[in-house]
Amino acid sequence: MMTVPEIAKSYVLDSYAIIAYQFGEEGKDKLEEILLTARSGNYNLYLNLINLGEVITNVTNKTNYTNNYFFIIFVIFVLFV
Repeated sequence: MMTVPEIAKSYVLDSYAIIAYQFGEEGKDKLEEILLTARSGNYNLYLNLINLGEVITNVTNKTNYTNNYFFIIFVIFVLFV
């Protein structure tokens, strides 16, 4: 009898969820939980390049670019490392 391997949960992140996370808006706690759990290897996260571009554009336009440079690096690190 063949067994089916357990598959990790997967999430496709939307740019506005990430922006809400950065600015402490509604839903921040849920996304923070997803990011931390994904970092431990229990979730797979996906973000398409268009949404990544929206995050970079919106975050840098809304606030001081220097302050958010580290946030953008964090998002890229969590998703791709």
